[in-house]
Amino acid sequence: MTCPEFTKIALETLTNEEDKVMKFVEEETKSQLITQLVEKIVINNAERLIRNTEMSVDYMLKNNQTSELNMLTKLFSRNERTFYLIIEKLKPFIVSKGKLLKKTELIANPIKYIKALIALKKEMDELILEAFDNKEQFVSANIEAFESIMESFELIPKFLAYYFDDLMRRELKGKENKMEPLIDEAFEFFKMLKAKDAFTEYHKVTLLLPLEFICC
Repeated sequence: MTCPEFTKIALETLTNEEDKVMKFVEEETKSQLITQLVEKIVINNAERLIRNTEMSVDYMLKNNQTSELNMLTKLFSRNERTFYLIIEKLKPFIVSKGKLLKKTELIANPIKYIKALIALKKEMDELILEAFDNKEQFVSANIEAFESIMESFELIPKFLAYYFDDLMRRELKGKENKMEPLIDEAFEFFKMLKAKDAFTEYHKVTLLLPLEFICC
């Protein structure tokens, strides 16, 4: 049985059993019985589901199985420990995708690299919304992952400085409409950047360079 198949059955079973408890069990024992149900159905199966070889959480993330992830999150949210098992899988997944950008031809073009990084952030934001209902813990894990991606690549401050400079020059020359959303996207990465001093130094340099040296 795959992880999604088990999750669907487990959710239905847990919901039905909880309904019975709420209807027929005395008030003082309801909480205890529901805790026992969660332990039996969720906690005792959590590790096996996370690492299910037929369709693991890693597999669902890699293949953008948002509805299956959403269903699993609803099941695992019944217990704090199992809930964080999914979050622990999310950050390494995002970081691995970010590191792949360094292994492409984008590494030779600062502006194209930052555009690809922004596109990846949009993709992950959509994943967080569809699979995890924008729950605060997943949003935070997403931000932490991108902070880690940026911190692990020493050229990010330089690349981001070039990207900002390119946006500003295009805005001043009127080459592109609706620049404000693009600047806002870039500023989101600036806020996540820890090496802001390095960015400032690089940006001072880019202001002195002709556009053709830094633009795609």
